[in-house]
Amino acid sequence: MTILYKVHNNLYVNLTNKCPCSCTFCLRQTMDHVGESDSLWLTREPEYDEIIADFANFDVASFDELVFCGFGEPTERIDVLLKLARYFKETYHKPIRINTNGQGSLIAGRDISGELAECVDVVSISLNDPNPVKYQQLVRSK
Repeated sequence: MTILYKVHNNLYVNLTNKCPCSCTFCLRQTMDHVGESDSLWLTREPEYDEIIADFANFDVASFDELVFCGFGEPTERIDVLLKLARYFKETYHKPIRINTNGQGSLIAGRDISGELAECVDVVSISLNDPNPVKYQQLVRSK
């Protein structure tokens, strides 16, 4: 089960396979891995301690940043994401980015922007069309 994996010069975290969307362009529709990973399909969601332990398998100092992005929407596990981001920031002092569909506050049922601002440097949101109807046709959000 791939939890952490390398893409370019970044270390990626695969937290979950849950996602409220079924995007027509999603890589998981056509492949099972990205970058230097084995299958990104998780057999179960990894525990916090398991993810922390996986950092020992990498030379974290050699990476440019930590990116929360896998075969699911990382904000589906916002509490684990935030805990990991705080740990990573305090331990490794590297930038942290999230690749997201932007629906984290809807998923969590609360505004998560302030919590993210405390420990995440960049939030990359996939906004795939400015037209709401066309956007929904592309992402097929619940």
